[in-house]
Amino acid sequence: MYSLLIVCIFTSDLWKSDLNSARLEIFSSFSGYLLFGKIHIYHLFSGLMLFLYFYMKSIHPRENNAQSDKNFLKTIFWLYFIPVNILQYVSGYINNITIRNYGIYSIGYFLIYLVVVYYVQDIFFKDEHAKILNTSITSLEFIILLRAFYSIIKYALGIGPINPIIGGIRLGKENDFADFFCLLFIIAFTRLLFRTDKNISLKILHIAGIITALFIAIFSYRRYFIIEILIASIIIIYLYYHKNKNNISIIFISGTFLIISFVLSLILFIGSDRFFNNFYIGRLISGLSLISDSFESNYGDETGHRAEIEDGWNNVKKNWILGITSFGNDKVVRIKTIAWQKGSFVHNGYLQIWLIYGFLGFILFIYLYLKSLVLGYSIFFKLKNETGLILIAFITCQLFKNIVWPTAIYSINVTIVYIFLISILIKMKKIETIKQQRASVCVI
Repeated sequence: MYSLLIVCIFTSDLWKSDLNSARLEIFSSFSGYLLFGKIHIYHLFSGLMLFLYFYMKSIHPRENNAQSDKNFLKTIFWLYFIPVNILQYVSGYINNITIRNYGIYSIGYFLIYLVVVYYVQDIFFKDEHAKILNTSITSLEFIILLRAFYSIIKYALGIGPINPIIGGIRLGKENDFADFFCLLFIIAFTRLLFRTDKNISLKILHIAGIITALFIAIFSYRRYFIIEILIASIIIIYLYYHKNKNNISIIFISGTFLIISFVLSLILFIGSDRFFNNFYIGRLISGLSLISDSFESNYGDETGHRAEIEDGWNNVKKNWILGITSFGNDKVVRIKTIAWQKGSFVHNGYLQIWLIYGFLGFILFIYLYLKSLVLGYSIFFKLKNETGLILIAFITCQLFKNIVWPTAIYSINVTIVYIFLISILIKMKKIETIKQQRASVCVI
């Protein structure tokens, strides 16, 4: 499972352009091996996982039947795999869309998700112990930190295409990696504040994660990444205050220090001209173009987000029941964005899923986030475990990011990390439920 997580966190659709533009020959030499074919390598992993799942089930039938409990994650991906895929064919027939390769592309995606869910929950976490689950969170944090170091090394070596907006290389350029780096910050910051253990190695890991994530946020020049960091910080600090009201002075000082350090780092590393002349502040404010066109051109960055989302919404209204499938790019009618955008990309995660997978796919997408928030709330507030806060903060940030960029379901590597993280909390809740049941039996 950790091998699959490494593949998810170290690969991206945009990796090829980064590697081929490398100044060091080693990156270009190995690009073919590293890329291998994004969907194909996940097929290989899912095939191996499926074999191991049935093998374990055959040698331990009773044990596996007991572990194969139903939960919302399995339900969601079963619904995506069967009815949503069936409706893809219906949409293709009604809208005269050519379903290429018999629709294997879409079926393959959801089969991978389904296999990963069952493997993670019923095989990888078959030994249901809280220590194993906490170790898994630490391992995820460490793997993402290694990926962050890799991005920083590439940036320091000048590897990557020049971005015309910033006049230089963008650190952590790949869009899906921002999800991982945000998760790194959330895990590190939450565990540093809420965990009471005195393990120095873990504290160093958390501090390194926070610093690294903030560094990448600064040099990524991505508005949504900076906004996600701010949202996560507010949620974590507020709930830390809620839990430790007697330490309000410490919380205020630490929160103030975090904000001041972040702003000073921006000015120090980027320069006062870029910071004050609407480079950072202006790019953030231009995000308000989703509300009003007046914000788009006044701050040196014509985002076009509003136009793309409007085109997306117009296409959703025409195909709101069945969508256009992942094969219906030519069915997208563009009016405002015809000059620069093609295909079904509409710069909004909610509309993206709705447009491709129809109303049922959209409802399942929303259900995934709502159930994850409820699960995080239950783990954090009822079971008093900080891992619930990690899920709450991460899902909240992703809900905001979906306004301007697609995340889960759309990106296979991001979705697998979702499955891994959510499955940990599902298992945590099950462990606590079993403990409570045993305790009630002992009382009786």
